[in-house]
Amino acid sequence: MVGPFAWAAIAAVVAILGVYAVYLYQNPYVLNPPTTDQIALAIHERVNEEREKAGRPVLVWDPTLATVAQGWSDEMATRNIFQHHDPNTQWAHEHRYAKAGYYCEASAENLFWHGETGPISSERLAKEVVQGWMESTEGHKENILFPFAREGIGVAFNDERGYYVTQNFC
Repeated sequence: MVGPFAWAAIAAVVAILGVYAVYLYQNPYVLNPPTTDQIALAIHERVNEEREKAGRPVLVWDPTLATVAQGWSDEMATRNIFQHHDPNTQWAHEHRYAKAGYYCEASAENLFWHGETGPISSERLAKEVVQGWMESTEGHKENILFPFAREGIGVAFNDERGYYVTQNFC
């Protein structure tokens, strides 16, 4: 015979499982988090939405720029740094472009750090990154709206520090 305490415990477990199931349904990225490539492409789409709103042509995704950007995001995440210049060499994005055999008449770089260390949807992260750049007073918005033709974005994740995003323009 099952007593009232056992039924109460069963009811509590069922309620907890129900709440968790609703949470997972509303937040599917918890069990299946987006890849950093998916996040980078979501940011690229958001950037182009901002450019279209401003009457600018969309930026073309450039795989070489994305590789350069990914390399710098990986470096920042690994070394726990957040800056445009390598602290050892003082080289900036132009040197990273040249090292990849990539040359531009004009270039720029935007960085973003998002300190959330848990799962996050690519849409939410992309929205927060691009919104941060567009509301920045440090030239990020200007870089996004400048008449560049191409961009590449790299995203890296550090379990303790969150997401590092590099956006390179040419």
